[in-house]
Amino acid sequence: MQAQKNMIDSIVSYLQSLPTEISSLVALVTCLSVMLLMLRCFGALGLIVYSVMAIVASNIQVMKVVTYHFIPDPVAYGTITFATTFVANDILAEYYDRSIAFKNVLLGFASMLLMAIFMTTTLGINPTLPNDPLYVDVAQNHNHMLALFSPTAALFLASATAYLVSEFLDVWVFTFLKALTHQHFTWLRSSLSTIFATMIDNSIFNVLAFIVLASAPLPWPVVWHSYIIGTLVMRILLAVLCSPCVGWAKYFLPPSRTESYNAKS
Repeated sequence: MQAQKNMIDSIVSYLQSLPTEISSLVALVTCLSVMLLMLRCFGALGLIVYSVMAIVASNIQVMKVVTYHFIPDPVAYGTITFATTFVANDILAEYYDRSIAFKNVLLGFASMLLMAIFMTTTLGINPTLPNDPLYVDVAQNHNHMLALFSPTAALFLASATAYLVSEFLDVWVFTFLKALTHQHFTWLRSSLSTIFATMIDNSIFNVLAFIVLASAPLPWPVVWHSYIIGTLVMRILLAVLCSPCVGWAKYFLPPSRTESYNAKS
């Protein structure tokens, strides 16, 4: 156990020694590689499992704020992991069926809801706080969990609404462009649908969280310039970097699915 902790600490320390842009690129490549590996090993089910885990993880990662040289304002780190869920939807819509992609979206929403339920009931149980110095870390765990897993109802509602609308739009736009282009230009279709969907997600979340549902609403110009437009470059860049994976996914399909897809094509 101690050896594993030391290994993880070493990896974390090494990544922290890199520029934020490089460590974020490593994280993005890792996410996309794992997603393609899950596709190869488990097919559509693998992508669904990946999407569920990515959504749960990104809702935790979003509490970390990072700064990039090419963006004037700090950015929530969960944006990177969350962006890959749009790619998973596009792969499902491209090589399987739009209905499966829609189910993936609903299962992602279910994971958000279940995580909120599980952690709310967990936080509601009074922790045992032993006096033994050996259990100092255990005594602090409850406060750490409170900080991570007790978002306001307004933030959860804003996040869930933005997720459902944007992910469904991503699938719809991608499949619409697929029919319009006669299944050509996969990279372009995925890029356009992802850029559009992530912009919708960002806009809905920030408007609901910081204006409509906020107890102390921020001025519209602040939300527009700092929270919506401020992350536009990041979201476009992520969409462009992630979208080629939709085309590459053809080479990671399980053999049986490859034959079926080639027959349809």
